[in-house]
Parts: sequence; structure tokens; C-alpha cells
Amino acid sequence: MFFKYTHFNYYLSIIYDYFEEIKYSKILSDLTIKAYYYDLNNLINYLENNNINSIKRINEKVIIAYIRLLENNYKATTIIRKIVTIKMFFKYLSDKFKLTNPFLKIDFKLRKEN
Repeated sequence: MFFKYTHFNYYLSIIYDYFEEIKYSKILSDLTIKAYYYDLNNLINYLENNNINSIKRINEKVIIAYIRLLENNYKATTIIRKIVTIKMFFKYLSDKFKLTNPFLKIDFKLRKEN
């Protein structure tokens, strides 16, 4: 597993189940799966660093702040992949656990690259 020890250990089994599901239900390469793991791990690290210790506390403001941070560090294509990864994960959480999906209220407009 690619995740370090975090406050989200309770959710790591959910993340693991999510990846098991997409690994077998979608035609994705091993590299894509690894990138998705990496993307979610980065999100978890961001949340920990900002003392957001529950997935239930993640709202559209948190997601927008995270995306703004990504914009300062990655190219647009990488940001889009990271957003897609996180968006799919929250759709899964919303469907499986009836959690509020913060992406439902967000309209993305990435800043242009220089």
C-alpha cells in the first residue's frame, strides 16, 4: 500500500476497497492505479497538514483550496488527473456511504499556465 500512517487509518480500508473495486470494474493500467493511489495520498497529506481529521469535514472550500495549491505545483494535465481521481473517490463515498459529495457545488476553472 502506498499510504503512510495517517489520522485517516479508519478510511484506509475504504480507500483500499475503492481501489479493489475500480481495479476490477474498470480497465485501468497498473500505472494508472498507482497514480490514483498517489493522488489520494497527496490529498490525505494535505488534509492532515490542515488539521482536517475527518472525510466528513471536507467541503467545497477545502477542495478549492487544495486545487489552488495544486495549481502552484503542477501542470494543468496533472491537476486534471488529480481532480478526476478525487472526484471519482468522492462519488464512490457518496454512493456507498451516503456522504455529501463536495464536488457537486464546484465549477472548475483552472488558471492558465504561463
